[in-house]
Amino acid sequence: MRLTLVCLRKRKMIKKPLSYLKNMQWNNSYYLNQERPVKDLKFLDCMSRDEIPVYKIDDILSPIVRQDKPIPLPEVRTRHPPVTRNMDHPLWKDEPAFTYTDNTWMSKDFELAFAQAATNTVAVDFLPEAVNKKYQHKSVTEAEKERVENIIRTCYIGDAIQKKLPRDFEVPFIGWHPVESRMRPRNQYDWQAMSWGWKMPREYGVPNTRKLTLLSQALVKEALGRDIAGVQLLEKTKLRQFIRRPDGKLVRFYLTVPLMLTAATAAQPLGPPDNNHILRAEYKDTFTIDRVTKDNEEDRHPIRYNDNGVPDLRPLNPVSNFFKEHIYEEINNFPIKSPEFSHPHVHTVFYHNSSHIRKRYSLDKERSKCLLYAYAVALGQARLHQGMMKGEDLSEPIRINSISTNGNQFTLSTFQLNSLQLNNKEKPNYFYFHAEPLQLFQSCGIDKSGQVAFDGLDMNTYSLFHSLLTSSDGSTEQITSNRQSVRS
Repeated sequence: MRLTLVCLRKRKMIKKPLSYLKNMQWNNSYYLNQERPVKDLKFLDCMSRDEIPVYKIDDILSPIVRQDKPIPLPEVRTRHPPVTRNMDHPLWKDEPAFTYTDNTWMSKDFELAFAQAATNTVAVDFLPEAVNKKYQHKSVTEAEKERVENIIRTCYIGDAIQKKLPRDFEVPFIGWHPVESRMRPRNQYDWQAMSWGWKMPREYGVPNTRKLTLLSQALVKEALGRDIAGVQLLEKTKLRQFIRRPDGKLVRFYLTVPLMLTAATAAQPLGPPDNNHILRAEYKDTFTIDRVTKDNEEDRHPIRYNDNGVPDLRPLNPVSNFFKEHIYEEINNFPIKSPEFSHPHVHTVFYHNSSHIRKRYSLDKERSKCLLYAYAVALGQARLHQGMMKGEDLSEPIRINSISTNGNQFTLSTFQLNSLQLNNKEKPNYFYFHAEPLQLFQSCGIDKSGQVAFDGLDMNTYSLFHSLLTSSDGSTEQITSNRQSVRS
């Protein structure tokens, strides 16, 4: 049969079927009767006038099934009600604990300064001399470069784990926005940086937490080589430490450390930095830090510094950004329970910037995270080995390396705890960090043609990472300045 346009034409109902008409009439009648008032036909008055008895149906007919009165049973609760977070909570305390967690944010553009003031720490914008000497004598072979590249490819592409990732509301700008901005005056921000109002589908992939954990573990094993037998890696350890500030406020650090490297021996302490090398910084909107001299210090940067180099944020309190929590248990928790453990000394802690939404890597924020994570771990280390429960001086300083990464970018730093007294001006804590941004690789993934795309491997970053992990035998001499770029 030849198909023509006439044969494919939709059949029109010239004569409506009965079912169609009945449905239409029923719908019309239903809606009409909705609005029709109910009239009283006076049936009950007529029967009462003629003395005709009227009964209710319940008085005449009895139920078919016998319905006995139910016996009340005692109420047994199989699920406890949710505990309300108020004064009736069993762990409620009138004194608030200013809590720093994984999601705590410091004041924007001043995050490192607030972290320094909260921990009584001076910052130095270069790594210790022992790390720089290791880096200067480190030579990278082609085999080592190939192994590092294979590590990155395996963590980003070769992982078979596929999970539904969170929906990112930040969509690349395509030329127009489905939602019109009502801000007055208009264009107070970069309106071409992203689009909003789109609801993009959720994608499947490897979670960032897994990628960063595997990448950090593989890089540590590659950097230490045969010495990996002398250390131990701890994943997702819970840490809770309390300390009281000089003004009487109780501060709680409640953190989840994604990766912790422990060793059998403690790292050698560092000597005090020169006063001219202590960072006194000016913070700008571009998230960069410019060093200033002592002469024009009061004129250029908005924050004051004490004589020892610790920021003075008065009248603001350094812990004003911490969460005020009334429900807590004042017990310190540290993953290493006894100094008799085979690897009782924490060598390095990692912080992973694993957010899938608004993937930002601000150097100021990452440095503050490195400082506070290392400080919290150092508190637990001091109480484990030296039994410090109050603000006392340490018999021996505690040095811990701290590394922050989001996969391709790294922040390398070293922290040394000298005293638990937060108002000790003679012996503040030290925090050394690399001033320049470090990038291990540019991109790694699958391109539009289905091929593996890997670009921009920088072995200088790996060499500096290797030097930081292997420089635990640092000298106790005074630290000298070394700000040579790793990208020579």
